[in-house]
Amino acid sequence: MVGAVGGCAAVALGWALATAAPPPPSTPQQPGPWSVAVGPGHDDLGGCVTDPAVASALTAPVDPPVATTVALVPDAERADLDRVVACLRSRAGDVPVEVHAS
Repeated sequence: MVGAVGGCAAVALGWALATAAPPPPSTPQQPGPWSVAVGPGHDDLGGCVTDPAVASALTAPVDPPVATTVALVPDAERADLDRVVACLRSRAGDVPVEVHAS
C-alpha cells in the first residue's frame, strides 16, 4: 500500500513539474544595454516590440525556427527592461524568455 501511495505522489509531482509555467527570466545585474531572446515557437509579440524602449526585434527566417532577439535602446533603464519582459512573457506563453546584458 505504501508503494502505491508513493507512486501516485511521484506521478502527481511529475505532472505538476511538466505542466508548470517556465520560470521568469533572470535579469542580469549588469547595467544595459540589454537584449531579450524569445522563443522559438512564440505567437505574435504584438505591441511589445513597438515599446519606445525597443531598438529592434529580429527573427531569422530559417527552418527550424529560432528565437526572436529583442534589443533595447542603449539608454534603457531597468524599469524599461522589466516592462518589455513582462509584455513579452504575457505573449510568449510557455516559450522561454531570456535576458542578456551586452
